[in-house]
Amino acid sequence: MRTSLLGSLNILLRRRPRALDLEKGVVELGLRPNNDGQGRPPIRMRLEDVANDVLIMIFSYLDVRDVVALRQVNKFFHDISHHSIIWKRFLRQSDVPIPPLPPTSRHSLPHLSGLEAERLLLRSVSLQRTWTSRDPSYIDSWAFNANYTVFSMATVPGGQYLIASVGNCIGNGERFTDYSLVIYAMDHPHGGGHAIARTRTHTKAYHLKARYTTIRGRHSIAIAYVRRDWGRRSERENPNPSVDVSEFSGDHEIDPPTPIKYECVALEVPLECLELLSDPRLTPGTPEWKAHANAQPKPFRYLAIIRTRSQLMYPDIDELFGKPYLAVLKRPNSIVFQNLEGGAASTLFCQIPNLPNQPLVCRPFVTQLSK
Repeated sequence: MRTSLLGSLNILLRRRPRALDLEKGVVELGLRPNNDGQGRPPIRMRLEDVANDVLIMIFSYLDVRDVVALRQVNKFFHDISHHSIIWKRFLRQSDVPIPPLPPTSRHSLPHLSGLEAERLLLRSVSLQRTWTSRDPSYIDSWAFNANYTVFSMATVPGGQYLIASVGNCIGNGERFTDYSLVIYAMDHPHGGGHAIARTRTHTKAYHLKARYTTIRGRHSIAIAYVRRDWGRRSERENPNPSVDVSEFSGDHEIDPPTPIKYECVALEVPLECLELLSDPRLTPGTPEWKAHANAQPKPFRYLAIIRTRSQLMYPDIDELFGKPYLAVLKRPNSIVFQNLEGGAASTLFCQIPNLPNQPLVCRPFVTQLSK
């Protein structure tokens, strides 16, 4: 650390440093001798006397440990060490994988704050060390109140947002009658996870899928899920139906006692809306935040709904031919594709091969070792 710091001082101050006391923040500078051969005594100066712009440039040439060590000297160094220039330079020169950020100008490198850039880099380094460790273990854990019963979850790259399929019991009953999708901001400045958007799904949503994408020029999160519904209108409108379609497993084929239909729903949530709802100046859940949220456009927008009486499973969202597409498995042997920017759906039928039924023959594998 001292070599790099002294070298930076030598370049920027045009002096030859001779000593550095980080605990006191003092630099001893030796000046060239006079013409008569008599050298002047070294000058002791405090780093606080150096211009802030020069100090920030010096700090940016150090490594992370040096900056953290200088941060512990005093409040002045603590404040300087949080400057965004320092940590953005670390990010550019980092040799560890950096997790992706939401594809908006707000989360681009030029617009990141010093705290955001520092947090991103330190988390990346921590993840890399844990991932490559022979005995990985988590350093810390935290929990937050989701305010609902969570059935399944999906995250977008970087972990900025978490999408959860949740349920809630209305009244004193033990039966879930209120199913929703909830988006949580997982990296809010006020700490913890906070619910910032919610939309009802009528029945339990399962097989969640979420990813960043661009829809009609808007940077968004596209969400897809599957849900079951009653096949008969009389049962859908009955407040106490004889069969609860939300209780069936989403991973197995079922033989329901009543007609059932399936829906694969694709939703769009513009990232601009989520950034407004996760305003760092407001704490989600407070009256001020609720008034702010009610003044914003509704975040959820329907993109596509695929309805069928055949079982739908495992939706996926990706780009085909430069457009965002939804693909969902339709049992027994077809895949439905839907352009999320509009247009008719297409179905790919997968031919089931007629393979001969051959018995499985197991032969023991013996290895003989020579003496």
